[in-house]
Amino acid sequence: MSIKSLNHVDFDCIEYTAEKREFRVISSDLNHYIEQYRELSDMIGRKKAEYAKKNNYSYDMANERLEEECCIPIDTLRKTILGTTKCSRNFLYKFCVGLHMSLEEANKFFILCDGELNERCMADYICIKALEDRDTIKDFIDQFEQHVGIKLIRKRRE
Repeated sequence: MSIKSLNHVDFDCIEYTAEKREFRVISSDLNHYIEQYRELSDMIGRKKAEYAKKNNYSYDMANERLEEECCIPIDTLRKTILGTTKCSRNFLYKFCVGLHMSLEEANKFFILCDGELNERCMADYICIKALEDRDTIKDFIDQFEQHVGIKLIRKRRE
């Protein structure tokens, strides 16, 4: 994909913002969110296991290849699967694009992380187009950083 230019006024937002929620919640509501994050962590772990099996990779080799293909540090991937780090939308952008998921499959992950991809949000739109065009992770990150103005990776690997 090569998005030449995007006009900020064509979108409702640049970054996805979850709907506003009240800070005071009852324990049953809190349990719902905890269960959602746990389910998301489990889904990411199953996707990693599926990836390892499909490519006949060992656990460590799968971590290394995912780090390369998704530009997600091994430690971040591990903590996200264990549930010790909350999965961010930026993590999912890289995870889904790096693994060349379909839009339908990617949305199963995003629904558990604040909501499905929305074409009216510039960051989501760039992800949607990258998924549809099966972009490389490098191309996606370049487009995202150029148009959204947020760095998705700390250090570039050459």
